[in-house]
Amino acid sequence: MALGLRSDYSLALAYILLSMGALVVLQRIDFPGQVRLLPATRAWRVGVAAAAAVAVILLLWLSQAGPVSQISGRARSSLEVISVAALGPIAEELLFRGVIWSLLLTLARSRKNDWIALSVSSLLFGLMHVGYWLLDRKGLSAQTALHVTSMFAAGAVFGSVRMSSKSLLAPIASHALGNCLILALQT
Repeated sequence: MALGLRSDYSLALAYILLSMGALVVLQRIDFPGQVRLLPATRAWRVGVAAAAAVAVILLLWLSQAGPVSQISGRARSSLEVISVAALGPIAEELLFRGVIWSLLLTLARSRKNDWIALSVSSLLFGLMHVGYWLLDRKGLSAQTALHVTSMFAAGAVFGSVRMSSKSLLAPIASHALGNCLILALQT
């Protein structure tokens, strides 16, 4: 528990602060090829709207269903569901496919190095998920390694969605939908 708050409140607060910080960085730094929030084409905008609509419907159901965490084995509170299904995807995508991706392109000095940004941001995204296992005192195990590997693959999918859509909203919506589907399987 951070700051004496319940862990689900701490997680929500951390995601909100991370999102705010990432937005400030994205607005202050002049990155090559401005980061767009909305997808460039109508087809991508329709796809994002559909994914977001399904995610919202699932989120409403999940906040009542109380899925069980695979890591801790305990039921999730409504705030924890909202954190995992909505706040987390926003914060993580703004950080990994927004700030980190753009910094990597800036360091590479070219928008043609999207594959480097995709690889490195996906690797960092996967490694960041080790923290969830350590916070629940599960330690490093074969399950942890499998989780990190699957999160690396998920990061690559979200990065590919960012590359194809040329926006941040598309990976946010796909990440939220993916998290909602995972939580639905845990109910």
